[in-house]
Amino acid sequence: MIKLEDIIDLGSLQKLQDYFAEATGFAAITVDYQGNPLLRYSSFSPFCKKMRGNLDFYKKCIRSDAYASLEAVRNGTTCIHRCHAGLIDFAIPIIVEGEYIASMMCGQVRASDSLEGIEMALVPQERDYSGDCETSELYNAMPVVSFDKIRAAAIFFHTTISYIVNQYVLNKEKLELLEKQKEKIKLEKLGCGFKDRIGAINVSPYFYFNSLNAASTQAYLEGAVKAQEIMCVMGEVARFSMRNFGRAVPVRQELKNLENYLLIQKNRFGGRVSLHFDVKEDILRYAIPATILLIFVENAIAHGLERKSGPCNIKVDGRMEGCSLIFEIADDGAGMSNELIYRANDGSAFERDGNLGRGGIQNAREMLRFFFGSDFTLLFSANSRTDSGVMVSMSFPAR
Repeated sequence: MIKLEDIIDLGSLQKLQDYFAEATGFAAITVDYQGNPLLRYSSFSPFCKKMRGNLDFYKKCIRSDAYASLEAVRNGTTCIHRCHAGLIDFAIPIIVEGEYIASMMCGQVRASDSLEGIEMALVPQERDYSGDCETSELYNAMPVVSFDKIRAAAIFFHTTISYIVNQYVLNKEKLELLEKQKEKIKLEKLGCGFKDRIGAINVSPYFYFNSLNAASTQAYLEGAVKAQEIMCVMGEVARFSMRNFGRAVPVRQELKNLENYLLIQKNRFGGRVSLHFDVKEDILRYAIPATILLIFVENAIAHGLERKSGPCNIKVDGRMEGCSLIFEIADDGAGMSNELIYRANDGSAFERDGNLGRGGIQNAREMLRFFFGSDFTLLFSANSRTDSGVMVSMSFPAR
C-alpha cells in the first residue's frame, strides 16, 4: 500500500501547501478519503476556523471534504463544489497507479459570478447566518473571487500535484529497473560460474558439445556402446543447461533433464542412487527456472550419497497449492546437522562456507530471487519421512 510520505516528504508538501495558499489567497488542507486532515491548515479564514471550532460544524466540514474527495476520485480530476457552509472549494485527488492516496482541498471563497449549471452542491447547504451576527460578519468578509480565477487555481495546483505523482512513478520505475539490472548482473555472474564448472573460460561451449559428439562417435565405432550412450546424455544435459540458462522451461522439460542427469550419476554410482518422481500431471505445463530442480538433486547426491556407504534414494514431489507451485526434494542420505540446516536456511551462510554451497544452492536462491523477487520460499529441514536425510521445500507463483 502506497502512503503519502512515499510520494513526497510531508514537510515539503506542507510548505507547498502553505506557499500556494499565500500566493493565491485560497485556503488549503490535505485530507484522507474520510476528510480527516493529514497536514496543518494553510491560511484558513476566521470564518472556517470558527466553523471547525464547533464539533457539529466540524463534522459537517469533514463530511463535505470527504464527499468532494470521493467525487474527485470517481471522475479522476479536480472537483469544484460548494461546501455545506456555502463557500466554493475544489478537491484535487492524489492517485498513484489507480490507488487513491489523499486529496488537496483548496478554496474557502465566495464566487463573484453566477455558477448556475457549473457548481455542485454535494452536501446540504447552510447559508443563513442572520441569527448569529459574528458568524454572518465573518462570512461576509470572505474573499470574493471570479470563477475563472478559481478554475485557474484548480488547474495550476492539479498540474503541480500531477507532476509530483508522475515523478514518483518515474523514480519508482527507475529503481525497479535498477534492481532488475542488479539481479541480471548477478545471474550473469552465476552463469559464468556455471560455465566454469564445465570448462575453462574463453573456450566456446560448442567446443565441448562437439568434442562429446566426436568422442561418442569414436566410442560407437570401437564398440563401447555404454560409453557412447553416456557421452550423448552428457551432451544433452550440458546443452540443456547452457541453452536455457536464465530462462524458464516447462516442468515437463526439467524432469526430462533430471532423468538424463540420473543416467550419468547411475553410471558413476551404479545401483547406489535412485530417483523417483511424484509430480502431478496438472503442473507439467507450468514454467519454472531451468535446472532449479537439478541443483537440489545434485546437492542430495553430493551431500547425501557421497558421505554414505549404502544406497541413497531421492524423491521429487511437485504439486499445486492455490496459485503456487510446491516442490519437495527429499533424500535418505547422510543428512545434515541441526546447525548446518540452520545455516542452510540463512542465505549468507553459503557465502561464508564454500563446502556448504557445493551443489550450487546459493545459485538456486539467487535464481529464485531473479525470477520471483521476494515471492518465494526455500526451506531446508531433516527428512521426517526417513531416519536420515534432508528435505528441501520450495514454493513460488505458478506461471
